[in-house]
Amino acid sequence: MGGVFRPMEFVRYLGDNNVRPHVYCLAPDCYSNVYGDFKTDEGLLKEISSSDFVLSPIRIDPIWPMYSTKIKRFLNIYFNTYRGNEYKVWEKHLIDKVIQDSKEVSFKCVFVTAPPFGMLKIAEKVAKMLKLPLVIDMRDAWAYWNTNGYGTYFHYLSTIGKEKRFFKSADKIIATTDQTIADWNYLHPEIPKDKFICIPNGYYAEKPAHIVERISIKPIKDVEHFKIVYVGSFYYSPDARQNMLTPRMKRKGVRKLQFYPRKQDWLYRSPWFFLKAIAVVLQTNPSLREKVRIVFAGRNESWLQDMIADLGLTDVTIHKGFLSHDKALQLQKDADALLITSAKVEGGRDCFVAGKTFEYITMNKPIFSFLTEGSQKDILKPTGLSVEFDPDNIKQSASKLMEIFEDGIELNPSISYIHQFNRKELTQKLAETIHTVIDN
Repeated sequence: MGGVFRPMEFVRYLGDNNVRPHVYCLAPDCYSNVYGDFKTDEGLLKEISSSDFVLSPIRIDPIWPMYSTKIKRFLNIYFNTYRGNEYKVWEKHLIDKVIQDSKEVSFKCVFVTAPPFGMLKIAEKVAKMLKLPLVIDMRDAWAYWNTNGYGTYFHYLSTIGKEKRFFKSADKIIATTDQTIADWNYLHPEIPKDKFICIPNGYYAEKPAHIVERISIKPIKDVEHFKIVYVGSFYYSPDARQNMLTPRMKRKGVRKLQFYPRKQDWLYRSPWFFLKAIAVVLQTNPSLREKVRIVFAGRNESWLQDMIADLGLTDVTIHKGFLSHDKALQLQKDADALLITSAKVEGGRDCFVAGKTFEYITMNKPIFSFLTEGSQKDILKPTGLSVEFDPDNIKQSASKLMEIFEDGIELNPSISYIHQFNRKELTQKLAETIHTVIDN
């Protein structure tokens, strides 16, 4: 899934920077012990086969016994602040293997990427046992990552406490956006600011992206179909959103106790505002139904199917399902435009940036950005590729789409800005961080 690409690209290039990673991952024949519905892409491992690293697949016990009864399920979900129990059924196998390897290999540093956030606990334990520095790579913000509410306010306090504990143990904490670091500075003012470092996600650098100086997209009348493509997940749940927006005392049962540290409306993360604008365009000009195509790749959620049907867009929408990385890249290359969205933080700024963003910016395509204030917009705007739409103004967004369909669009990408997200350069920054903590 999406979380694999960042650490995989680090592994690809760390050897070029005098760091030889020993990678501990799940044994493939144990995937089903944790994930009921999983997909694999064997081509990814082949991509990094020439890199200098050691791969250690570690077995994991089945997680299902932890949820075998209603009581076990309740206890292991409601009282869990790690947002998962993978670490409990993996910890012994992993630590035993690391300790065994440490007798033959002179390890210098422990690096952990999360989520799953329970991996932080294992990494801290390994670092203390081997007396090694610890570098934490937070692909997502833990305490503020609440598509679902916390069980209670005390669950939130527990998460804050755990986050603080691991941050104190770490020698460096890596974030993917500056906004995430700003949030951490607010939540954990006692953590020295120089512990935090931002290393964003990036794009594949083995074959340098050829970014052109000008992009010209033809009017819709000059193409067979105008394809707007979205690749990946939306991390949206209608039920979770409804619960967040319902006043506490009107919620049912234990949901009355749920706590949200800040309101994040994940409907904005879904394609609803884009689809609504497209629906307005097609109602205004029905002849465009023969031309417009919306293409999704990734998990085909039932709520997405319902959303498309409710807006009358079933006939112009194609869902490819899960694709290999190579096929997903080809789908983006064949698009006329790419779609990106972001969640809306009430009274604040969203700190999340989708990993697909950095593939998008190498495709020489306009990016239809239905974005709120936050890191996603901050990163995309300077690329020169972002065509900004206000998700809260459907009429204006529909008018802008209609203008693009009728007249086409020209964009001037910022080549130098885009090239800074080359993963080879970003991995060099990580290597410098690792060398620094070892030297210290």
